[in-house]
Amino acid sequence: MKNVYVVNGEHDGIIGVYTNIRKARSRAIAYARGNCLNAHRHFTNPRSGEDILEWRNQFNEAFRDENLAEIRKEPVF
Repeated sequence: MKNVYVVNGEHDGIIGVYTNIRKARSRAIAYARGNCLNAHRHFTNPRSGEDILEWRNQFNEAFRDENLAEIRKEPVF
């Protein structure tokens, strides 16, 4: 069984579906920072030094900075 990672934006709904968690995180972080073109590789907010990873469990992750982005893990059969 393969998994896909669905990235949901606070204002835009589904903003991407990825098979690679790293690409999904990169897109979610870029959306959370309000930057739709460039993805950042680290989770810290450069303005405050705080971690923008809001919560994480085995199926979901959320990133909050200027916007909220969530990653949901979905099985594909």
